[in-house]
Amino acid sequence: MSKAELESVNVNTNAQLELKVTKEDVLNVLLEKKENELVEAIEKLTAIKDENEKNSKQVMEDFILSIVDKEFTECEHYYAKDLRSRVRYAWEHLTSYDFNGYDVYDIRHLNTVKNPTRVKEKKVHTSTYTYKVNMRGDNTFAYHLIKEVEDLNGWEGTLNKRVEQKLTKDQIKDLKIAIKKINAFNEAYKNDHIALATLEYELLTLDTNRAFRNKLTKTIIANADLTQLLLDA
Repeated sequence: MSKAELESVNVNTNAQLELKVTKEDVLNVLLEKKENELVEAIEKLTAIKDENEKNSKQVMEDFILSIVDKEFTECEHYYAKDLRSRVRYAWEHLTSYDFNGYDVYDIRHLNTVKNPTRVKEKKVHTSTYTYKVNMRGDNTFAYHLIKEVEDLNGWEGTLNKRVEQKLTKDQIKDLKIAIKKINAFNEAYKNDHIALATLEYELLTLDTNRAFRNKLTKTIIANADLTQLLLDA
């Protein structure tokens, strides 16, 4: 902005006190307001994105636990240590997937550079899953249990048990419903991720966004009452 654009003007408050408000004062306040709005929007959208991811995993877990017996959670698994890994291992026997790819601002990298707007490749490619019933299989899944025994008729050590199970018609129907829900949550997560990264990039480049600053400057210049503009902000 030129010096003429930032020249001071004298205004009176309601209390009849003379204040000196500059266009630069108003610009800084408006920029701070925009920053606060972006921070608030990012916080809200982050919570929504995380909730969609959580719901997707919960639907998967609920379905698998509804078709297995109590040994699935009570015993150790040979191929998976924690419950989430056990659920995914069984789920991947019953489903196949396609990659739902998309480009998103690489905020982690852009945060490490001095001027993100000058980075040539600002986005990275990532993806979520779109699931479908595994048509190559026969609607069966298997998992491997292990159990430590101290004394079983004189035997001590580790017992291995391979469990194989075939889905019923009702369970196949429930699987298709679960897949539909998970795909919906994953699609919502993808859209949230894109929107969130866009907001984060806007916040990251707010100080160097000349187009936005020029837009604010034009608004300030067109407004004769700087004090009111400052109060409205």
